[in-house]
Amino acid sequence: MLNALNNKEDSKNYLDAESIESSKENNSNEITEKKEVTEGPKDVEALKEVIRDAEVGDAFFFGKMEQDNNWDNGAEPIEWIVLEKTANEAFVISRKVLEWLTFSQYDDTVKKYNEKGIVIGTTGTSNYFTWDIVRNQQRAWLSNELYVNGFTESEKALILLTSHETPSEGYATFEDEFDDYLYIPSQEEVEEHMLDVQLRTAEMTDYVAAKAKQETGEYIRWSLRSRATSLKSSMLIKEDGELGAMYTNVPTGVRPVMWLDIS
Repeated sequence: MLNALNNKEDSKNYLDAESIESSKENNSNEITEKKEVTEGPKDVEALKEVIRDAEVGDAFFFGKMEQDNNWDNGAEPIEWIVLEKTANEAFVISRKVLEWLTFSQYDDTVKKYNEKGIVIGTTGTSNYFTWDIVRNQQRAWLSNELYVNGFTESEKALILLTSHETPSEGYATFEDEFDDYLYIPSQEEVEEHMLDVQLRTAEMTDYVAAKAKQETGEYIRWSLRSRATSLKSSMLIKEDGELGAMYTNVPTGVRPVMWLDIS
């Protein structure tokens, strides 16, 4: 179906993972039809009104970052989808994968031996970053790049500092807690808010397509913050929208979530 799914070399990096079971019953969390949105209000109070009037599954524009891979024409508005809403707050996720991060380190100093144990040179190897290091790199990009450069000061005032945990989910027991403005969703949050496969599948921006060497408009895998079978594997959403797992040296997309103050 997609190049990334048909690529055997790429797909072999996937670990075995249980797919999220499709819900056949009507559920208020399921996404039906997303409304077309062309531009967002420049005034934050007007934006609040737009989100207050929105339903789960509706989209809006908020913040800017490079997306069309044309650095000469400036940053483009970021589109977000409402996943949950209360009277005063809204939980949202980016519609597209906004960044493509690589989590491995190539080491060309590893010694190479012959069958007698004599050093005959060096060979390169790709070192796996552990799951916790990957988490920190993702958080660094979200906090130091997207949050700092993607929003005006008045827009930042709407983004709530959120305490988010990684409970015992995926295939391993590990707990942590951080306070962030933007963060990577967990397996638990996907299962709660994103039952519809159409919502879980995500296109990449032109900027991400160039970095990932993929065709624009294709679906692409994106990270979850949940650990998988070991410290060298993590959960993710695959190109087809199903839950999966990958080793941490495999590049993955970033599709952030955040809570907004709409009071």
